Amino acid sequence: MSDIDTPPTRADLLRQIQESWNELQTVVASLTEEQLTRSTDAAGWTVKDHLIHLSIWEIGGTCLARRQIQT
Repeated sequence: MSDIDTPPTRADLLRQIQESWNELQTVVASLTEEQLTRSTDAAGWTVKDHLIHLSIWEIGGTCLARRQIQT
């Protein structure tokens, strides 16, 4: 069985999430206000727009994991 077929342990998953979070924080902290707010993609989204979108998805995922979302 390869690593792809083996699901990560809870500890592995939490470590990966923390590492990714730290990397994102480092990148965001290095950006100027202009870099955060000027349009950067074909749809006109800014970095700030993308970060807000990610945070909404994170909240939704957390609620789903806690079974707080009703279908």
